[in-house]
Amino acid sequence: MGRIDTIKNHLSYLFLREGEIDKKKAKLHDLRHFVRDRELDKAIKEKFPLHDFGKLTDDIDIKGTKDLLDLFDEIDDKKYDILETLENIEYIGVSHDSEIIIKFSDDIKGVGVYNFTFDFFEELFDMGKYAKFCIKNGLNDLLKENLLKLLEEFKTIEKQFRLLDKNDTTYIRAITSTRYNNYDNHLAIYLILLSLHKLVSEEKISIYVKEAHISDSALRIIFEQEEPIRVEGVGQVYFGFLVSNGEIRDSKFTFEMRYRIIDGDNDKGISFAAIPNLEEAVFNIQHSTGVDNVISKLNNINNIHNIKYSMLEYIEGIKKVNKLSDNIIYLMRNKIKYSKLKDLKYETKDNFNILYEKNMINNTMTLIEGFGKINEITTDVEERIYLERIYHDIIKDLVDRQKG
Repeated sequence: MGRIDTIKNHLSYLFLREGEIDKKKAKLHDLRHFVRDRELDKAIKEKFPLHDFGKLTDDIDIKGTKDLLDLFDEIDDKKYDILETLENIEYIGVSHDSEIIIKFSDDIKGVGVYNFTFDFFEELFDMGKYAKFCIKNGLNDLLKENLLKLLEEFKTIEKQFRLLDKNDTTYIRAITSTRYNNYDNHLAIYLILLSLHKLVSEEKISIYVKEAHISDSALRIIFEQEEPIRVEGVGQVYFGFLVSNGEIRDSKFTFEMRYRIIDGDNDKGISFAAIPNLEEAVFNIQHSTGVDNVISKLNNINNIHNIKYSMLEYIEGIKKVNKLSDNIIYLMRNKIKYSKLKDLKYETKDNFNILYEKNMINNTMTLIEGFGKINEITTDVEERIYLERIYHDIIKDLVDRQKG
């Protein structure tokens, strides 16, 4: 019943990093199986038909998409929703991982995964903490006695459950709303690749898949432009995009601008990447969003030029910050020290403290050198994204102060 802090902790997780990704492009027809036999998928297919983006034999004009789609296909576990009244739910027990096991009609038996056990008891009966206490203390009989009475008392209540089949086991991932659309990973990939394919064709730019992390329930994909912008006094700036999606409770489908700065004239220099706060995302799609509204939000990708030049203003301001001052180091230390565990693990914070205490991060470094060094404290994609948001936040604050 513990909190899931990273997509690495999901049932299935695969990733590709730069150097492991072939630059081959997938074809438009390779996206055909990304729209499935669901009402939402059919609506997406109607609004975004493949033939609107070119011939089906055309390349998706993004390098690395062949490996990206292969990665997704390798991890695409079977997911489905079932609608069930509580009177048809049979309590089986608790697994060795302290997760509830229940049986639905049609003899479907599943075990909870992620936060399902807590959510099940909390959403249905407002007793998530009580259930957690009982399971933790081996009071399963007491929990069973209460649950059986509650299932009988509220037997007419109907709920929808998201199930996932993997390795001959059925897992219960969440209680889902029948009102919500599920923009699952397959639809996120379908929509973003078509949108970027169109952007690349219209703007005559070249982008590639730099990094991809896909689990059964989430994805993080980083795209980057191949041609940098030279900013005098700063270095080479590579603009790109971070695409995120989460299928679990309260998650969203987002598209954000990202930039990477290299200190030097080639790709061998010290570098760091940064991402603005989530509130500044190009688009942010909730799972309650209707298809027509999704079209409107996807059109925001056409505004990336304005966002890019707004970012350049902050990037150019870096040249006025010659060194990683004690004030910046102190600010960075506090942001890391007081971050929540869902953002940075204890181990990662300790890694930063080692750098700090051994004077491996000091005021003789440039901003780029310092942030590049801090990057080394973690390899976890979620934590790196969190750090990249901190970098941009600090840069924005420094430049805004200069203006003031």
